[in-house]
Amino acid sequence: MPKSPKARKESSKREREEGRMSEEGLNPFRKSSRTERSPSRGEERNQSKEIEKKIKTVLREIEEDMAGIVEESRARRKELAAAREKEGEQEREDMLKSSDIRKESSKREREEGRTSKEGKNPLRNSSRTRRSPNRSEEENQSKEMDKEMKTTMIREMREEIKTLRKELAAVREENGELRKELATVREERRGRDEKEQLEKADWMKRMEMIEEKMEQREKKERKNNVIITGIGAISGNIEKGVEEWLEREIGVKVNVKEAFKINKDKMMLAKIESWEQKKNIMLSKSKLKEKKGERMYIDDDLTREERETQKKLRELAREERDRGKRVKIGNRKIQINGDWFRWDKRQEKLKKIC
Repeated sequence: MPKSPKARKESSKREREEGRMSEEGLNPFRKSSRTERSPSRGEERNQSKEIEKKIKTVLREIEEDMAGIVEESRARRKELAAAREKEGEQEREDMLKSSDIRKESSKREREEGRTSKEGKNPLRNSSRTRRSPNRSEEENQSKEMDKEMKTTMIREMREEIKTLRKELAAVREENGELRKELATVREERRGRDEKEQLEKADWMKRMEMIEEKMEQREKKERKNNVIITGIGAISGNIEKGVEEWLEREIGVKVNVKEAFKINKDKMMLAKIESWEQKKNIMLSKSKLKEKKGERMYIDDDLTREERETQKKLRELAREERDRGKRVKIGNRKIQINGDWFRWDKRQEKLKKIC
């Protein structure tokens, strides 16, 4: 047999109280009697999710109780309407019966009157014979009893409906409180999420600043360096050999502070003494193109980020040449049909240089 709305309400309320007592450590609105470590953000998020889940369960139970109360109230109203309708039918039947009884009584009195006039009524002249109780009086008494019973039943039903309405109002009030609590939990979680996003954005900004500083420091260290491809083997003093090779191939005299092989001895990294000497090398490196049959290049000593940018520019240049456009690659920039573009790392696309 299903529980009444009142029993379901008391059971649900008792379960919520037991849940709050047993899981006091998971409720951010209740303080523990013992001093514990502050929960982490993940634990706080799990706690708020658990609280929201429980509140939704309680709200669902309250809605079911409210639906049961409304359904029971409707059934009571139907019973009351049926009782009233039955009472009306009984009153109509009683009116018809009393009318018939009055007609029969009037007819009997007329007959008795005629018999007494003729001297033929033994009942009126007999001293032993007493009249029996009037049938209409018995029916009136029965009618009064029925009416009293119906009145009592209607009064009890009205009292019960009034009680149900009070319980429904209490359930609605509790429902409102739970909704407020749920809104508070959601607001707190939203505030924590916003705070985490701000902290993450600030952290990302600091990381970018640190990476930018490291990039600038590395550029400064590599500023006077050059990478030479196709220089071949050098015997003896490597720095002296690089100086002689540069003077022989492009006609530039420089002082090399340090030189060593990189990339499995395929390239030579040379640290030039000054920026002016390095600039003269880069301006004269086009003379290497006149050497046919030999792959010799002189490039800047790029950082990792610059190498990735140059690689991306070479891929774009290949695609644009396949489309029939005139392309030229520079330092972290590319020329397409006479217009220069620079690669934007954050947006990962080309931006036209005005």
